[in-house]
Amino acid sequence: MGNYQKGVEMRQTIIREARKVYNSYGLNLTLNQLAAILNLSKGRITNYFPTKEDLFVAISKDYDEQFANLFLNFDETESPSFERLYKICSVVMDLQYEYRSAIIFVSTTNSGQKEIHERVTESYKSNFEQVRWSVLPLIDAGLITSEILQPEKFEVFSFQYVSLFTTWVISLEIYHTTKPYAEMKPVYLKGILGCFFPYLTEKGLKEFQEIA
Repeated sequence: MGNYQKGVEMRQTIIREARKVYNSYGLNLTLNQLAAILNLSKGRITNYFPTKEDLFVAISKDYDEQFANLFLNFDETESPSFERLYKICSVVMDLQYEYRSAIIFVSTTNSGQKEIHERVTESYKSNFEQVRWSVLPLIDAGLITSEILQPEKFEVFSFQYVSLFTTWVISLEIYHTTKPYAEMKPVYLKGILGCFFPYLTEKGLKEFQEIA
């Protein structure tokens, strides 16, 4: 039992520390180089993660668990508002920043990487469903119009919203490398929430202007 627990702890340590290293050094780092930085043998890493892809699958699963736990901290009975949505998006972005290497790795995968590709597909479907459930309370609160739910418009809105929310970390790495996350975060947040702009009611516009 003791050895098993030690194994679980070592696996989690590798996931956590590898994420930090890849965040700092980039995705081109090999497992040999990762092992050297972590002061571990390569065999210690490959004992749990035979390939780099296996390691990033594990980091991605860890992200999913952390993502699910985030929402436990929000009061579900709180009235829907753009201020509340802004806070939720802000916290999610902070988590995405911590796991940015995994998000970039997954975003650049191809169909040949079967397990990663399946996770991307399932995550994309899940994100679209979550968008619908986040939109409905805003409609009920009179902040956006029900026009957003028209099939063609909702498809475009969802594509914009999900794409911005999942690829901003790539923009940070490619286009804004000289600027810190704290500086760019408000810009990205406004861009994400700006997807709602065409559907704001008068009440929604007033709230939106107060936060953006």
